[in-house]
This record gives sequence, structure tokens and C-alpha cells, in this order.
Amino acid sequence: MLKNGKLFGKVSIIDILVFLIIVVAAVAVYFRISATPQNVQVKTEKFSYLVRIDSVRIYTVDGLKALGPIYDKETKEDLGKIVEVVSVEPMKEATINLKGETVNADSPEKYSVVIRIETDGNIGDNGYYTSSNRMIGVGGDLSIESKYVSTGGRIIKIEEK
Repeated sequence: MLKNGKLFGKVSIIDILVFLIIVVAAVAVYFRISATPQNVQVKTEKFSYLVRIDSVRIYTVDGLKALGPIYDKETKEDLGKIVEVVSVEPMKEATINLKGETVNADSPEKYSVVIRIETDGNIGDNGYYTSSNRMIGVGGDLSIESKYVSTGGRIIKIEEK
């Protein structure tokens, strides 16, 4: 039955083992790709997120105060609408004073703004997504554009309605 390391004198045992490993790997890959998650829950509802925009001039602040719809600067996808300017503060920048110490001082004619953006989207186990399927996550950067302004900021908070 086993002659010279070959099964029935024709097929090598190593050949059979390699073939079985390839078949098992192919079946595993198939099930991994075709398997659908059972516990993913997605619900569509309103949520809002706060975006901090630093180092802007008063013209940009005024454009943000106009509120209204905003879009991704590059893809033109809907990101929701600005519903509130939460805060406007003079921009603080690290500078060196006359004593050679580093201090935070107001930067002339520059502001730090926090806006609230509201959108209809999907809230799932994996995060928050706008209606155009853009993932929204704390710490993520946004390049935004509206009828009045084009700027960029960082997401600092997400709130469910």
C-alpha cells in the first residue's frame, strides 16, 4: 500500500497533505468573506457633533454664524448643517515674552470657533455615519464648505439626539 513514500505507488503522502491544506484554507477564506455579522445593528436618527476650528479671521466667524448646510470640501458630500456657533474665543498661541518664557497669548485678529453640526445619519456598533456614509469620529478632521465659508476643523464631541 505504501511504497517509497507514495500511496499505492503513485501519489505522494506529502502531495495529499499539501492538497488538503489548500482545500481547508480555501474553505476558510470563503466562509470568512461570505459570513455576515449577526449582531450589527444600525439605526437612522439625528445626531450632532461639535467641530473646533482654529486660527480663523472674523470673516470666517461671520460666515459660520450664517449657519446652514455644509459639505465636504473635496467630495462635496453632505455633512449636515450648522445649527449653532457654540463659542468664539480669541486664538491662543504659544509665544515667548520679554523674559524668554513661553506663554499662551491672544493672537491678533485670529479666533477659535466651536460649531454644532446636526445631521441625519446612521448610528451603529461601528460608529456614526452621515447620510452620505461619511464616518464621523472624535478627533477626525473635516474640510468643510458652505455658501459663505471654506475652512477646516477637528471633531471634538458627538451627541445623540
